Amino acid sequence: EVKPIMMSKFSKDKNAAWELIKYITSKEKMAQWLVDSGGIPPRMDSLNMDVFEKAGIKWWIQGFANELPISVAMSPINWGPVSEANLRAVNYVIYGQKSAKDAAQWLLDTYNDLNEKGTL
Repeated sequence: EVKPIMMSKFSKDKNAAWELIKYITSKEKMAQWLVDSGGIPPRMDSLNMDVFEKAGIKWWIQGFANELPISVAMSPINWGPVSEANLRAVNYVIYGQKSAKDAAQWLLDTYNDLNEKGTL
């Protein structure tokens, strides 16, 4: 999941906001933040920092790093409705409201409907 870091055009102190963005997206802070939160670095240069080794998770991070050369970016669509539909389909099955096959068809129909309406 990508969580963008951005500045509002209505920020009262854009210079300070920009300095904060530069600070928290620096390779050092990004690496430390991700060690603390369990995330995966979005920066290639953060992958080799010793903070992961010190935290004992270098092996885990390296597993993701090994996949980067063959990774692909997600399509630029509105993922909110897709995620919500996925969750609903799973819940339909978990709570016995639909069979797995019916939930899968409902999910496909929902995707198609979202696409036709231009929601994605």
